[in-house]
Amino acid sequence: MQTNLRLKPEVLRLIVYLLYLLILTMIPFRFSISPGRYFELWESFYTVSISDFIINVILFIPFGFLLFLLMKNTVWKDYTKILICSILGTSLSFIVEIYQLFLPRDSTLSDVVINTIGAFIGAVVAKFYYNKTVEIIRYIWNRIQMSKFLLILLIALYSLTILSLSVLPNQF
Repeated sequence: MQTNLRLKPEVLRLIVYLLYLLILTMIPFRFSISPGRYFELWESFYTVSISDFIINVILFIPFGFLLFLLMKNTVWKDYTKILICSILGTSLSFIVEIYQLFLPRDSTLSDVVINTIGAFIGAVVAKFYYNKTVEIIRYIWNRIQMSKFLLILLIALYSLTILSLSVLPNQF
């Protein structure tokens, strides 16, 4: 008797994205406790730069998009799916920010709000452009599966985009 353990493509894409998000948001992996850092969270709403806003929105658009596609065959209405994507985006972002309190990184509550906006935008894009995006994703996915070079190029371009946005001066 042979068991088929193959994951659905939507689940696999979401897992790859979540692993990428984990690595991107948790580097460097040096955990420590810094008393008093949680007071800085409240001040973060007054110090959001345009580049930080753009980075966080872009970072969570794939989450909302992929999660919406994962729920495509459920009985829920589309606005419920968008709400679920936004709530889960908020929860994931909050967990990331809590973990970042113990890392030598800036943890801000404004990132939670901004990441939620990104997840919302991703879900809305998936809802309104579902057929076209699925067609484009299938075409790209088939091309990527045929070429490891394209897979490496895709990951490198996404990484370079996030990296370049993160090193831009915060004077926008």
